[in-house]
Amino acid sequence: MSNKLHEILAIEQDRKNKANQTIGEVKKVFSKNFVAFDGMIKKYVSMEEFAEQIPDERKEIVFTVKELMTNCLEPVIVAMT
Repeated sequence: MSNKLHEILAIEQDRKNKANQTIGEVKKVFSKNFVAFDGMIKKYVSMEEFAEQIPDERKEIVFTVKELMTNCLEPVIVAMT
């Protein structure tokens, strides 16, 4: 499997660009979008027997830090190999 140098150099720059773009996106999420990591469940418990029933309030987590870092690592590792 002999690769020509110009083919390797062309692929290398593309991989570096993708890795840098991914790192930039991750930095932006961590610096400006902490709301994506917040999740909650609010449950109303009545102190009175015949009080109005209020539904639960939920906010789902968009993604976890582990998921974000796993998705970020693939382009960076590929760029380094």
